[in-house]
Amino acid sequence: MYLVGSCAHIEGLRDLVAYLERTEEGSCVAKVLSSKEEVLRRLHELGVSEEVELLSPRLELGVRQGLKLCPVCGSPRLTPLGVIGVTPTLYLCEDCGYAGYIVLEVAQE
Repeated sequence: MYLVGSCAHIEGLRDLVAYLERTEEGSCVAKVLSSKEEVLRRLHELGVSEEVELLSPRLELGVRQGLKLCPVCGSPRLTPLGVIGVTPTLYLCEDCGYAGYIVLEVAQE
């Protein structure tokens, strides 16, 4: 599961977080190792409700786009390469060096 939102709120869950990445927009993306129930309980204790989104990777066909993650290390730091609409997009992970056409995409629960 992943959390997206205010860095201050996500850092309050530091003991549940395996990986934390600050985005260019000023928010944070965190990979969480705990259950959804535990995360929701802790967010409630911190008084956080709408400032943090819970995302879960799942396979889904459709046109909606979510947050793209590296399938090897789970990092959101992917660089897309290719000509849009002409060739498949090749993704390069800035953290582990993965290069491939397959990425994980997470959508809001």
